[in-house]
Amino acid sequence: MRHVGVVGLGKMGSALARNLLTRGYPVDVWNRSPQSAAALVERGATHQPSIQDLVGAVDAVIVMLWGDDAAREVTLGQVIPAARASQLIVEMSTLSPAMYETLEIAAEQRALEFLAAPVLGSVNLAEQGSLTILAGGPEVTFARARALLESLGTTVTYTGSAKASAYLKLANNTII
Repeated sequence: MRHVGVVGLGKMGSALARNLLTRGYPVDVWNRSPQSAAALVERGATHQPSIQDLVGAVDAVIVMLWGDDAAREVTLGQVIPAARASQLIVEMSTLSPAMYETLEIAAEQRALEFLAAPVLGSVNLAEQGSLTILAGGPEVTFARARALLESLGTTVTYTGSAKASAYLKLANNTII
């Protein structure tokens, strides 16, 4: 079982972390406001004082933030630079296709395994592991991450590219 880090402990990020803890995953967490980690620490998560510490301690990093600006600051500016070659980075935030592409290119330049994996569903579905996940990136990375993704969602769809994941997420948001 992979040691997983969760960056971003808003409603969805916290729900993802709770689900992983319930399923027995070792989970490390980080958030800009550390008090958000307290309830997860009570459930068995380890709070890391910095993104660099979190990335250094885990096998896979799940990022769930609020939009492109946060992803530029946190994922592009801190997670990717701290990651080691072949480390799995799963960006689950709702981002623009251009931002997903920027993150994918930055991860490739550092020889990281990167997936864009925006989700469809509510906080309750995230806690239950019943999200729909639209995962895009290299197929070999998707295969490597599949078991982790299936812990988070009952429908895990490989979309091909990172940008395709973003377009499908945006199309779904438009329809609903």
